[in-house]
Order: sequence, then C-alpha cells, then structure tokens
Amino acid sequence: MNNPTVHPSWCDRTLCTADEHRSAPIPLNLNSVLWLPAREGTAWLTEARAPWSCEPYLRLEIGDAHLSMPAGDARRVLDALSTLLTSAAV
Repeated sequence: MNNPTVHPSWCDRTLCTADEHRSAPIPLNLNSVLWLPAREGTAWLTEARAPWSCEPYLRLEIGDAHLSMPAGDARRVLDALSTLLTSAAV
C-alpha cells in the first residue's frame, strides 16, 4: 500500500496538491522543431496521491498541446531515440 504523505524524491512540495505530487517544471526549447503549436514548452512529472500504488507520469505542454505518458514508457521512448541519435552523431 502506498503512503500518499511520503513525497517522491523528485517532488516539489510547493507544487503538490491534495491529489497529486508534482515536480518543478523544466523549460523545453523547441525552436528548431517544425509544425508545433509553439516554440517553447514545459515538462514535469506527476504522480497521484492515493493509498494504492501509482505510477509517475511525464507531462509535456507545448502551446495548447498536452502529452501525458507513464514515466516508464517515456524512458523507453527516450532510450530508443538516444540510440537512434547516437547513430547520427554529428
């Protein structure tokens, strides 16, 4: 059973609510990306505060677009992209 009063190490207690833990947001510079609704975005982690075990989520906000995915899935996507980018090292 999860203890919702225990904050994850990434949690910014000033941003937590009664319903969720939340990390400090990080800015994303997307100036070189085409076809996005904005050139700057924000990313942060969240996790529901519940008496049962909950998975953290990666949240992205770019203009009016929002993306949310389990952190474990996000890590696999980023690992695959890192492998791909390594093959194109400039």
